[in-house]
Amino acid sequence: MVAWSDQERATITGLWGKMDIGDIGPQALRRLLIVYPWTQRHFSSFGNLSSIPDIMSNAKVAAHGKVVMGGLENAVQNMDSMKTAYAKLSVMHSEKLHVDPDNFRVSTACISVSSLFKPIIRSN
Repeated sequence: MVAWSDQERATITGLWGKMDIGDIGPQALRRLLIVYPWTQRHFSSFGNLSSIPDIMSNAKVAAHGKVVMGGLENAVQNMDSMKTAYAKLSVMHSEKLHVDPDNFRVSTACISVSSLFKPIIRSN
């Protein structure tokens, strides 16, 4: 378990409060699916993801990007009990969906890039 200092808590919540998670989430998931196309296999129910325009205009991709960021917001709100807060999500992603843990590393990179830069590719 991580023990956060008051300064670390303030930094994390301060940065999180400045992020537009409704914008960053969809951008990050779009980047993930475009840059790391093997991750698309986990989103087969989202419809056509065969091209960049298809990914960029896919409403399910945008909506799930917001869900992902909501999950991260849950971490910010539960810094002292992340293991408990993520127990169900962990089981779902590892045991039911069989998501390769490395996908979370690349997803994090996409979130970082999306939070720092305006989108290069626009959906409209």
